[in-house]
Amino acid sequence: ITAIEVKFVGASDSKEYTGAEQSITTYTGEDSLVSGQSSNVSYIAKGTDVGEYTGTITAADEIKITDGAGTDVTANYTISSEPGKLTITKTDEQLTVTLADDEYPYDGQPHSNAKTPVTNEKSGTTTVEYSKDGETWTTDLSSLTATNVADSFTIQVRATNPNYKNTATTTAKLTITAIEVKFVGASDSKEY
Repeated sequence: ITAIEVKFVGASDSKEYTGAEQSITTYTGEDSLVSGQSSNVSYIAKGTDVGEYTGTITAADEIKITDGAGTDVTANYTISSEPGKLTITKTDEQLTVTLADDEYPYDGQPHSNAKTPVTNEKSGTTTVEYSKDGETWTTDLSSLTATNVADSFTIQVRATNPNYKNTATTTAKLTITAIEVKFVGASDSKEY
């Protein structure tokens, strides 16, 4: 009597990013067993963010096959196992970013927009960058300053996240306002 070769293979699948953990648990190989027999194989491949996740399947030397009465019949099989992969791809859902305008009265000192950007990512690390000219970008919003009224400018904002296909963009203003100064000549009364 020769042993039956059986290979348990975890499924592979590609799923779009949702922000929640996703998994696959199906595998093949059970159909190679003699009718009425089953294995203790378990398999899972899981992940949340964009990337490839190799699954975990019961190791070949830990697999047991039993008949309908619960008798161990593993010795009648040559067993191997191989995990599959879960691939999570970028979503078409739109990443968004907002940044509120900021304003300061002129005081001779440099000011930057002190507001906090708001993004809508579900997970992953979002990188927010800022620019005065659309060519030179920085992640340090405080480095873009204005001192005088004429220095006021519109900040260009962009945000990226490895789970999203799009680059989110917006603008915000940094305004230095003029201060009102009124010079009043002195009035006085003097005797002739």
